[in-house]
Amino acid sequence: DGKRIVNGAEDGKIIIWYADTKDIIRCLSHSLEPRGLGCFHTIISSDEKRVACTSFDGTLKIWDAETWELVF
Repeated sequence: DGKRIVNGAEDGKIIIWYADTKDIIRCLSHSLEPRGLGCFHTIISSDEKRVACTSFDGTLKIWDAETWELVF
């Protein structure tokens, strides 16, 4: 619905923001092994329940957007 934005960084941090105010909703600092692979592509599902991130080596991880529990 365009209300939230998600982004990832080389340091592995994933942040969900409100699009209009740019206030941080949630932040996850995670480790993609081996270290230093970071988040290359990050996306939030259309229902805003899942966040996915791929690392520079193609590793994919998916989290619950509310709890940050690793789903996949």
